[in-house]
Amino acid sequence: MTTLLFLRHSELVQYKEKHGDCKVPQHYKENKALGKWVAKQREQYKLLKKGQHSFLTPYRLEKLNSVGFVWQVRTSLDNDDADFKPAEPLPGQVPGAPLPGTQPVQAPPAAAPENAPPQAAEI
Repeated sequence: MTTLLFLRHSELVQYKEKHGDCKVPQHYKENKALGKWVAKQREQYKLLKKGQHSFLTPYRLEKLNSVGFVWQVRTSLDNDDADFKPAEPLPGQVPGAPLPGTQPVQAPPAAAPENAPPQAAEI
């Protein structure tokens, strides 16, 4: 294992001991380098899944999986394969009704052709 991989792996294990999981946020204030490194591993994993070039080796995957590394932490809205769950209505909102303070967009009335006979209101 490379020195950097060994160091970050050790930090990841410490994070898991403290937080109970390996869902290290990308912008982890307590250890910014670990957050960036974890984000990079997830990025490389996406490339690997797409069949593109990735530096994730079977050894690295095994080491990360052995500690319960979380490869995807985003919500289902970010995942094309996940089932879509619509947002819950706001308190007091009727399901399907427009949000408070919004108006449905209406098309402007169609203009009469130039050579059309005048309407009763125009006479």
